[in-house]
Amino acid sequence: MIKSVILRRVFAWIVDAPLYAFPTMALATLLDDFEMDFLSYIVVFFMPIVFVLRDVISKGRSFGKQMFELNILNKSSNDPASAKQKIVRNLFFVIFLIDGIVMLVTKESIGDKVANTIVVKN
Repeated sequence: MIKSVILRRVFAWIVDAPLYAFPTMALATLLDDFEMDFLSYIVVFFMPIVFVLRDVISKGRSFGKQMFELNILNKSSNDPASAKQKIVRNLFFVIFLIDGIVMLVTKESIGDKVANTIVVKN
């Protein structure tokens, strides 16, 4: 079993990325009668929203975090992170390459630093 929280986070993200992108792609497929420009707007608009809300809409943890037994906690109180904190930390997925490098080096993502959260194994 994977002991490192960082590795668990990486694998959870690998699980989450296609899983939370799928609803947007399915919606685009259903609307394939429209012009491609319209579909591009749907994908550009909805995929980031779904990805930012992924830890809020699925039992407080994304599917990947559930699968790899990870929880998001408020760093100050060690209580479960609030919905606002989860949304703020997920906003940084836009710069996921930079955020990932920062996380590998400092053991904490930029989103965690800004939202005052920590990801721990159950």
